Parts: sequence; structure tokens; C-alpha cells
Amino acid sequence: MRSLARRFPLAFYYAVALMLASAVMAAYGALLATDPDRASLLTTMFQWLARHQLYATALNIARFAWSTGSWSSLLILVFAVAPSVAACLTVMLRDGRPGIRGWAARLRPVGPDVPVAQAIRAYVVLAVVYGVGLTWHLWLTMRYASPAAFSEVWHTMGGSLPAVLALAVAGPFLDEGGLLEEMGWRGFALPLCQQRMSGLTAAIVVGLLWYAWHLPREIPTLLGRTSLPSWLAGQAVFALLTVSLSVAIAYFVNRTGGSVLPGIILHGGTNVWSKAASAQASEMFHTDMRTWITVALAVVILGAAGRGLGRPGGGARGGRGAPPGASHARNESPADGGRPGGTQASP
Repeated sequence: MRSLARRFPLAFYYAVALMLASAVMAAYGALLATDPDRASLLTTMFQWLARHQLYATALNIARFAWSTGSWSSLLILVFAVAPSVAACLTVMLRDGRPGIRGWAARLRPVGPDVPVAQAIRAYVVLAVVYGVGLTWHLWLTMRYASPAAFSEVWHTMGGSLPAVLALAVAGPFLDEGGLLEEMGWRGFALPLCQQRMSGLTAAIVVGLLWYAWHLPREIPTLLGRTSLPSWLAGQAVFALLTVSLSVAIAYFVNRTGGSVLPGIILHGGTNVWSKAASAQASEMFHTDMRTWITVALAVVILGAAGRGLGRPGGGARGGRGAPPGASHARNESPADGGRPGGTQASP
């Protein structure tokens, strides 16, 4: 395994991440075979969340499991953490403990290769983008949904302006997707691809891999009552979301010197849009509003930053760069090398 991880790190990482995700879905299938009543587990969980005026986050999924004894719901979190577990294993096999230290250092807000002022500007822009998107989703619901529907969304987000603002700040870091996946996609796969690709090409590749990794979760939907054309249309929109979101995240990660925090914020933040703020609006307009916002954001970023997507030095193609697991700090030794029935899925 060590030889494979060193010779083919991206393929090894992705194979492990995909196998872990598939194993979770196989385990869930085995549970259904032994206890058919578990088929309603997700419906039961969303009903429980709705009764308590909550939405699906890592914390709330764990609260549901604890409160009801439905421990199999924690498989959702095991699925989500698969990319980060795969990245940790790959880095450990390739580079050992020094590599793990360098990989973990990507959680620092600012990397060593960019000015702090540049990173601060990137975080300010990121906060504005997230805030505008959240406000837009809430406004659409308030403007076009019924008062009762808006009241449901508002209370899900806290029920008062201070509570909504607090959730807006904490929400991206509580989302299981942003919190648990990003050390894999942006902490490992993106910097690895950017060693030999332009920032844009690397972001597209990671976005497509990110989309395909979700397929074990999506296939049961196809095997249910969903028609093939409807399923394919939904998958096309979801792939567009992951690719455009990957481009946007790559820009902010590069502008902050390789920090994974922008990935957590934007990945988790767009899930806040879709899971807490936009269910009513998306159902009314029969489309995932978040997808078109991220597409527009990706187009603006590409026009402003070019194919390099904000990489230090502005190069369009990667040299060796800093590989995943390499030191992310100056004094370390571098290592080698949605709701049921809704219209959107969460990446």
C-alpha cells in the first residue's frame, strides 16, 4: 500500500475515499435487509429535526442519534468524513508523521506563502459572498413563499435576528459536508492536482471527482421510483454545482496560501443556504438556487483571476509547489512529495 500511495497518490486517495463511501452505503443496505423499518430512518430524522425547528448539521444529526437511539443515522457522518480519512491515510503512508503535521497545518487561516493582508481581503470577500447568498435565499422565501413557510425557515435559523446572525456565523463550521470533507478535497486533492495543472484545470478535476464520489449515495434514488431522465437531470445540476463550487473554493484557498478554512466556509455555507434558508424557494422555482449563484461566482472569479485562480505568483500551470502533507509552516521540514422531496442535494 505504501508503494501505491507514493506512486499514485491521487488515485490511491480517491479509491480509498470511494471505497469508504461505498462501504457505508453497503452497511446501510445490510441494515435495511435485517430491519426493513430502517427504510424510514431519514424521513424520521427530518421529521424530528422539523419538530425541533432544526436542520441537518453534524451536531444535529448526532443529537438525533443520541435522543432517539437511532445510532445508524451516524453513518451519515461516517460517509462525510471518508475523504479526510482517505487523505490522512495517504499522507501517512507517503510522508509519515512530518507529512501529517504539514497536512494538518492547512487548517491555519493563512499559509506561509501569501501576505496576511491579502488573506484578510480574501476572507472579507468570502464573508460578503456568503452573506449576500444567505440574504438572497431568505429574501426569496420571504417574497414568494407563504408567511407560514417563511416563518418555518426563520425559526429553523433561530427565530430572531441575533440567533439568525449567530447561526450564519457558526453554520458553515457545523455542516457535516464542509466540516468533515474539506481536509480531503481541498486539503489534499487540490494541492496535489495543482502541482501539475493550472488552478482552473485542477479545480475542475477535483470538482468532477467530488461529484462522482457522491454517486454511492445517489444510486439508491435511481433504484427507487425516480425516472432515469429525472435522475440524470438532477445529477447534471449537481455536477454543475460541485464543479463551479470547486472553482470558487480553489480561488479563496489559493488567495489564503493553501488554507482549508475557505473551503469549509464556502462548502458549509452553501449547504446552509440550501438546507436552512432555501428549501421553500428552491421548491417554488423548481431548481437549486444555490447552483446558479455558485456558477455566477465561478464565472466572475475566472474573469478576474484567470486560469491560475489566485495562485501565488499568478502562474497558470503548477510547478512542484507544496504537495499535500508538505510543510505548511516555515519552520517545519517539508515532506516528500436537503430535505426529503427537495430539489437539491448537499455536496
